[in-house]
Amino acid sequence: SCLPAATVETLTRGFLDRYRGLLGVDPAQLVLDPSSVGPVEHMFYASYRQVVNGIPVEGAALRFNINRGNLLQVSTPRLAPAAARPSP
Repeated sequence: SCLPAATVETLTRGFLDRYRGLLGVDPAQLVLDPSSVGPVEHMFYASYRQVVNGIPVEGAALRFNINRGNLLQVSTPRLAPAAARPSP
């Protein structure tokens, strides 16, 4: 069955809040990419982009891979603590 994107976001945000110390970034900096949420056969995918003070961090992402309701993998390509000021 297909989960609504809002349900996926609620579940994955719960994971982010619970394990924020392991990730090293503020979960508030992670913005769900709605186009990334969805099923492919028995797998379900969701990706977050890192955005700091409204500025997207190039290439920084957090991805969830879910298989039949079980979290299989969380990957964090180029995800790192970041700070940015909106003006120079």
